[in-house]
Amino acid sequence: MKKYTHISFSVGIGSISLSLFSIFVEIGFIFYFLLFVFILIARIPDFVDHTLYREHKRRFLTHSPLSPLLIGISIILGLLFSFINLFLGVVVAIVIYLVFLSHCFLDALNPSGIPIFRRRITFKSIPYDNVKWNILFFIIGAGIAILGLFWFIILDF
Repeated sequence: MKKYTHISFSVGIGSISLSLFSIFVEIGFIFYFLLFVFILIARIPDFVDHTLYREHKRRFLTHSPLSPLLIGISIILGLLFSFINLFLGVVVAIVIYLVFLSHCFLDALNPSGIPIFRRRITFKSIPYDNVKWNILFFIIGAGIAILGLFWFIILDF
């Protein structure tokens, strides 16, 4: 999928996940900061591919649900937020990882799929530049993000 589709879908998954976790832990203004972080995280796998390898080929390091890079970033951000509240740190680590998984999910819809160990997994053969599918997942992501934001605002009061 295209970068804007990844961003929309990642922000949507992150937003709804944080809203659900806000039932258990006080998130407050950090919610809005994390929405910005989700935009950055949605771009990390492709950015690393282009920077390190000078091409976009979904590698284990950047596009696998078991990627040490993705798991490491989730843990590091979780540890940073654990200084505010331990449970909040765990929540942030889980939500960041879910945002990475949303990126992997969208890439698994492409014909080349994503690597898991020595195999490549693909769910459907949708070319990354297919306009209809990109618009569909962009709208789904934006809708989930708006739902998550409204849910958070309602639960926060």
